[in-house]
Amino acid sequence: MQTYTGYRTVVDQLVKEKLTDSFLPDTDLRILGMDSFKTISLISSIEEKLEIVIDDEDLIIDNFLSYNQIITLLSSKYIKD
Repeated sequence: MQTYTGYRTVVDQLVKEKLTDSFLPDTDLRILGMDSFKTISLISSIEEKLEIVIDDEDLIIDNFLSYNQIITLLSSKYIKD
């Protein structure tokens, strides 16, 4: 598990870059225009910026429906504060 204290900021910036400048942490990202292509792009960008590889079993839509769900996934398996 990698230590990376700024991962929340990275995810926040990527969501803003890919979707919108304004969102609440629990907002369903599909409402903001997240589709399958944007989801793949977001996942790829997260992996690249944080230098991690998200396991195939974690690549399910439920893990990427909101900012908070992404942070929960990352903090539980990939990033240590």
